[in-house]
Amino acid sequence: MRTTNRLPRREFLSVALGAPAVFSAAISDAQEHTRGSLRPIIFVWLDGGLTQLETFDPKPDAPVEIRGEGKAIRSKEGTLFGEQLPKLAALEKEFTILRAVQNTSGEHETGTTEFMGKTAFARYGGSGGLQYGFIHPSQGSRVYDKAHQTASADFRFQWKGGAFNCPNLETAVDARRHTERRALLKVFQRGAVDPLQHIAMDLLSGDAEKLHKAFTLNPRDVEAYAPEGANPEPGMPEAFLLAQQLAEQGLPFTTLHYGGWDYHNAMRSALAKRLPVFDHALATLIRQTRERRTVIAACSEFGRTPKINDFGGRDHWPNAGSALITVGSGVFGSTDRSGDAASGIVTPEKLRKTILAAAGHTFPLREYVWEIVKS
Repeated sequence: MRTTNRLPRREFLSVALGAPAVFSAAISDAQEHTRGSLRPIIFVWLDGGLTQLETFDPKPDAPVEIRGEGKAIRSKEGTLFGEQLPKLAALEKEFTILRAVQNTSGEHETGTTEFMGKTAFARYGGSGGLQYGFIHPSQGSRVYDKAHQTASADFRFQWKGGAFNCPNLETAVDARRHTERRALLKVFQRGAVDPLQHIAMDLLSGDAEKLHKAFTLNPRDVEAYAPEGANPEPGMPEAFLLAQQLAEQGLPFTTLHYGGWDYHNAMRSALAKRLPVFDHALATLIRQTRERRTVIAACSEFGRTPKINDFGGRDHWPNAGSALITVGSGVFGSTDRSGDAASGIVTPEKLRKTILAAAGHTFPLREYVWEIVKS
């Protein structure tokens, strides 16, 4: 009888081993100044825009059209959480909540690129070099919808004419020369490979025992990530366990996509089902990785509007969203009674570098939230 579940390796490589391009760029800039041994990072990407008012920044004293129908609970330290997050509230001393994470865009595509993509890799080449500089518009994140429909001026394009049919072209070079050219290209590109990719490749091709431990999922361990009586999305408990085990086996950066938080309508009923699962899974991940001192960060591309709309949901709100990072404790930043960012505003770039600084990378103090990392 089989006692373990095994996930298709390729399916998880794109999810669990990929660091967003902007994180990789920051790591490359900082690696010469890294201090000591690095702590592994698990970046939980809450795609869609998790509501802050029902989770990490409730407003119990605001009018009902802002506070909503849900209640707030208070942790032992006095911090307010949404009523569906009691397990995270009990672990409050193990993380910091950032309540004024501010993005420049309220659109999913462009809001996501602020955290996950669109980075020009000038350091890999450029004018006068053998390698061309290049841009990854969405490395480390999913491709959003149809490229021609994006509202971002950076990516918008048009075309004219009918369908494109490639003609049969004569081969410019024979197969042998083509193979030689590809080999030469690999030599040129070797220095441009993401340093995190190198480590991931070493993990996958080196120690077979580590590889086995990372990708072998014991059913009992999977069950630990699914709260009793709940019905988590298929594969969600396995994804959290895999992220834990990859960090345990030495992977420096694991990206865990946990999306679907874009509730423009019927938000209350949807959150009543999903938030208890999220609360349990994230709290379990924090407990299970505490011994290895793993840095866990969770955030979305933006927050949700303070005022509930006519359909019982909240719309996009880049002015202020919340994030969580397992370093320090308490709350950093604030929003006012109406939900606008009031103090301690943190940009996506500053949040990224704060996460990396917590793991051991060194940056100038002005580039990250030192008040959190100093602990």
